[in-house]
Amino acid sequence: MYDYNFALDLDGQNLSELQRKKKKLNELLDKYGESREAIDQHSSPEDWMEYQFAQGDQYLDEILEERQKIRQNPELLNQLQTQDMARTQKKTTSSTLEDVDKELDTSDLNISEERKKRLKQLDYNNQLAVVRALREKQELENYQSHPSAEALKREASALHKAMQSKTEQEPKEQTNQQSDVKEQTESLNNKTDEIFNRVLHKTLKEEGNYEDKKTKIDAPTNLGIRQDTLDRFKKIHPNLASNFPKLVKNLTLSQAKLIARKDYFDKYRIGEIKSKPLQETMFDAFFNHSPSAPALWAQKAINQNTKMNITEDGIFGSKTIEALNHLSPDEIIKVNNAIIDMRQKDYEHEKKTNKNPNYENYTSGLPSRFDRFRIK
Repeated sequence: MYDYNFALDLDGQNLSELQRKKKKLNELLDKYGESREAIDQHSSPEDWMEYQFAQGDQYLDEILEERQKIRQNPELLNQLQTQDMARTQKKTTSSTLEDVDKELDTSDLNISEERKKRLKQLDYNNQLAVVRALREKQELENYQSHPSAEALKREASALHKAMQSKTEQEPKEQTNQQSDVKEQTESLNNKTDEIFNRVLHKTLKEEGNYEDKKTKIDAPTNLGIRQDTLDRFKKIHPNLASNFPKLVKNLTLSQAKLIARKDYFDKYRIGEIKSKPLQETMFDAFFNHSPSAPALWAQKAINQNTKMNITEDGIFGSKTIEALNHLSPDEIIKVNNAIIDMRQKDYEHEKKTNKNPNYENYTSGLPSRFDRFRIK
């Protein structure tokens, strides 16, 4: 197994970030095979997203070429690592003292004083790498320790109330009920996480890495998260996003996942939808459109393809979710595909009315994206 740590280039990018991306790509090649196809076909959802975050499509050919050269000349690895150390030192000296002090400040980290002292004994680059890794880990742990899925909260609350209402039971039975509440809550949490990872995986396959060219995108976007989405998330959730970057260009995969979980999956209660295709279709629609549109499409699709008659108000709430969960297998197909048809119709209308001269160019892939959520 190869241990690559040297960087690819220094063209306006963060060197340590490039090092981490390249090392991750090499790990994935070692794990799944030396081709883009092998990673795409055999990788887990988490590893596939890591591949996307590491900009695999951009750097993979170069990495494969380097791996081949190193096989032919093992000494090349040492040479490249030596060059990288020199580049790292050069890059380091260009940082301002203010930025350095701010990033190396460990007052926000939940680690012991002893560990902080040990950190200060490391050289500059290793300190930065460890502090960044600790912050990212702490950020995820803080979020995961306070589950935000509304369905999980409602389920746990209902179970807890049911337990309290049976006051005539013996203390032992009450203890058993408490244990049941905990087990069912944990089970629901695990199921919700599985749904989130699956729907996000499918949607991120349709998204790209950072892009800001006006001919390709209408706003700076990274991993499907726009700059204005990041700004809004930081404003609404200042504690949760305390370590988030100012620019979406520097957004990490874990931070993008946190935004997707909080602002789309949890907010629109995707985990409460029973049908897997509808989970994926609705999540992708909310992720890609203004919130009222997907809700209205779902409501119209239900009314047009079933005997139900629900209010078409563009609010994706309990009644709409309940209606989706009462669909028969045949109705699920009809409703799901009707939502896809409405997405397509909305796009065709937008093409005719949008005044941005580049709109049709950078959205040309949307019809095929919509079709990949259709039930064939």
